[in-house]
Amino acid sequence: MRYQKERYEEWLFIVDQTWMKRMSQESGNGNTMVVILLSLRWWYRLSYS
Repeated sequence: MRYQKERYEEWLFIVDQTWMKRMSQESGNGNTMVVILLSLRWWYRLSYS
């Protein structure tokens, strides 16, 4: 289970980086997606900690 959690964190980091780059290149409405991603991450952390 610990291995799975670490892999998930790693994947989340990659996704975050990708979204940040893509959204900064496009218009300013990328902030919404970032907020959603962060919310999902915190929800995951709280439910699996």
